Amino acid sequence: MSKSRKNLIWEAGWYELDQPVKVGETQKFLLWKGENKFYNTLLHDGDYEELKGTIISISHPILGDLNEIDTEGLDYTFILSNGEKIIVNAEEEPGKTFDRKDMSVNDWKFTVIVDPMK
Repeated sequence: MSKSRKNLIWEAGWYELDQPVKVGETQKFLLWKGENKFYNTLLHDGDYEELKGTIISISHPILGDLNEIDTEGLDYTFILSNGEKIIVNAEEEPGKTFDRKDMSVNDWKFTVIVDPMK
């Protein structure tokens, strides 16, 4: 891994308050000031800093590699690297999967590797 790449933590706070992330996209991210965590007003209340960069990868210990986390709306869509979509409630029962009753994920924390732009 390049020395300039950053390992960031994306943790679901639900309620459409999380930043969407997608492999290959270059965008501006909000991070907790002094931390390598994506900013979420539900989980914390404090200062943030901006980081512009390209997402290299998204991974989760149970789900594996992902292409995207779509946080728009009251259901989040987690798109795995094989194209499978996992729909997760983000409002009434946050963290509950709709289409995968066999799946038990208690920790919705992901590692996102970003290549920062200078």
